[in-house]
Amino acid sequence: MKHNLEFGRTHSLEFLIALCPSIDKDFEKLYDVVSGLDYVVDVRYPDEFYIPSVEEARSAFESATRVKRFVLAKMGIDPTSFEEKN
Repeated sequence: MKHNLEFGRTHSLEFLIALCPSIDKDFEKLYDVVSGLDYVVDVRYPDEFYIPSVEEARSAFESATRVKRFVLAKMGIDPTSFEEKN
């Protein structure tokens, strides 16, 4: 376990993002990205099925892209190397 940080098994993006600044303050930039995305886990389970609107889906996709780029940059990986080439 790196950084001796226990977090258990969870799907809560807000909880996980709240833990990150204790290791790296830059993660505070992601607070606004994950707030309001609680439904993204619900769409994975049939008993909690939820169909997001097109706008919600677009917003979630943009948020995921922002988080992906942020994390890849933190890892020293060029985020554009994963983007689709046209």
